[in-house]
Amino acid sequence: MAIKPSPEALLHPLRAPVQGLLQALQAGKRRALPRARQEMLHAAQRILSSQETIPQVQDESVPLQVQSCTQACWHSFETHIALAHLLSEAALLCAGDTSEEEQLVARNSLEGFLAQTATAEVEQPAQETTSRLAEHPPAGADGRQEAVNQYRQTVLAFYDTLLETSRALVLRAYQNLSAFDLAKVLADLKKLLALDAQPAQSQDELAAQALTSLAQATHEVQRLHQIGVLQKLEEEIKVLWEAIHQGADALSGLLAYTFGSQSGAAQITAWLQATQAPTPQLNHGAGSIQELTTQWKRLIETYGRLFQSLERLHALGAWLEGRATLNFPLETLLLSVYIVSLDVALLQGMDYADTARLIQWVPGVMVISKAVLGMDTESPTEDG
Repeated sequence: MAIKPSPEALLHPLRAPVQGLLQALQAGKRRALPRARQEMLHAAQRILSSQETIPQVQDESVPLQVQSCTQACWHSFETHIALAHLLSEAALLCAGDTSEEEQLVARNSLEGFLAQTATAEVEQPAQETTSRLAEHPPAGADGRQEAVNQYRQTVLAFYDTLLETSRALVLRAYQNLSAFDLAKVLADLKKLLALDAQPAQSQDELAAQALTSLAQATHEVQRLHQIGVLQKLEEEIKVLWEAIHQGADALSGLLAYTFGSQSGAAQITAWLQATQAPTPQLNHGAGSIQELTTQWKRLIETYGRLFQSLERLHALGAWLEGRATLNFPLETLLLSVYIVSLDVALLQGMDYADTARLIQWVPGVMVISKAVLGMDTESPTEDG
């Protein structure tokens, strides 16, 4: 499965300017900050100009066109948010007009970026597991049954991970959004989808570039809406919020239904009972699902950083708007894209579980199992 570089990896050219900025601050050389600021701006502009051109959907009846455009839009969105966060922290440190506590948070953010990008290459530990399973298959009839059991346990572990991490992500979003009127947030999102957010203007070029990146992120949200990815967002978010109010069991039940965890596990168990797949093939398939689980964990980490960026930008909102402005309230914009991010995260979870049609970026657990176990039966799906 092809894994696109993370936003942190794409922002790797900013490492040197960030290091220069932090070193200047540590040495007390504020005269060096203008140069560091310009280097950051130039690196940011190079990153934006080097981004791949997002393909246009010529025919919405062609799934590959829709999925290619959808994935490219979301990848660009994530990069713009990460860039906005990074530039905002740099702008705050260069300005030097905030509390020591705020500056410490900003320094920690930039140091965290340096740590994340120090090992930007995507590792594939699950592929090693696949190889080990294939190279050392259990022998004989008992060995084959062991492989069947291992496959089923791997599937159950996948669903447990998917449900647990998704639940944590939903609760984090709710914690940050529950103080706001949901109906108003959703109404504001509709306004945002119809508005052309304009690049920011300011004497503080870093702050302006940060808000410009946010404006560009909203353009990708608008494209996702036009393609139809967000067509059920309002309904889905309201159902999620209602489930949270009803308690932990209701939320867990809703996510289990959304991802088809019970029906999916039952279907795969039935396939395992009927399959004639040899032991090496079963081991290889279990390794593929382990890899899928690992890939989902990495994706959840990416969403965690995305949420962290949005939360931090929200905390810096008043300061940013004092230095640069858009033609749309910053708080409204950030709440809207937070809601969108949660929705797309759940749609991606459905993609991994093969219960979604709006996003189909990876072969999920049902598609993998169907191929490995040699089954022609259609897997159960929920229309995402």
